[in-house]
Amino acid sequence: MPTKPVHRAVITGGAKGIGLGIAKALADRGAALVIADIDAEAVACAVAELESLGARTHGVPCDVTDDDQLVVLADRAWDELGQVDLFFDNAGVMPALKPFLEWSLADADWVIDVNLRAAMHALQIFGRRMVAQTSPSRIVVTGSEHSTGTPHIMGGPYTASKQGILGLCDVVRRELPDHVGLSVLMPGVVQTSLAGSPAHRQKRYGGPLEESRGAMINFGPDADSFGAYAVERVMAGDDFIVSHPHIAKLIAERAELLEAAVSRAMPFDNPDQYDMRRPVERMFEQRKTANGGDDT
Repeated sequence: MPTKPVHRAVITGGAKGIGLGIAKALADRGAALVIADIDAEAVACAVAELESLGARTHGVPCDVTDDDQLVVLADRAWDELGQVDLFFDNAGVMPALKPFLEWSLADADWVIDVNLRAAMHALQIFGRRMVAQTSPSRIVVTGSEHSTGTPHIMGGPYTASKQGILGLCDVVRRELPDHVGLSVLMPGVVQTSLAGSPAHRQKRYGGPLEESRGAMINFGPDADSFGAYAVERVMAGDDFIVSHPHIAKLIAERAELLEAAVSRAMPFDNPDQYDMRRPVERMFEQRKTANGGDDT
């Protein structure tokens, strides 16, 4: 009888919360794992827990805002696993909620750098290698219900970062070759330590806020249940993974406002001539042809 393939997975933000829930679900499926997190102590604890579940696990302390550390993480992943079938680009942070005009620039920079810029760089570093290895694989980037609309106020830069994730992935998915899939994970509220992320804020953004250490979001589904659900949908090949039914309201709310705005759009004799999708898609296909079918 043929054996089931062993998935080889890398998870940033993998030592706690949703990342660890995903790691546990993958461990249940026999995956070999590399987990990365800025909290080295949490990495060691997570490795021990995952190994107790029988998963071959390697831990890598990693600050995802440090470009060099992301490269080291990728090197370590391919050295330890041989290849990467699943990359969960999951690390994220969120400071205390407050009106945008009260946010410090340092906090805004921190949120954008971790949630968007670092996710972009990790997507490039791992994406290029996963394209080159030519075997079927999938990248999963953690967005949020904030990717789809405005679930609540007082989180402006966080919402901006998560909406940036959705827009970026909508583009990259169309550029990747067929053997590399791309999913966006868009959870609503989940019981995690996200509220405690300011305890690990780097010095260049103002340093740790010790009063946030150990802070938890204590309502919503638990991280292990959500991790199992997320992995199930990833294995099914879903491009968009949405957790909570109420997110449909966020999507509809924005769509209705935009559709009303389009009904008042400027008049043109031939409006289709300004639809940039066709000429840009032709340019992309021409680039691929000129590069021998490889435009990565």
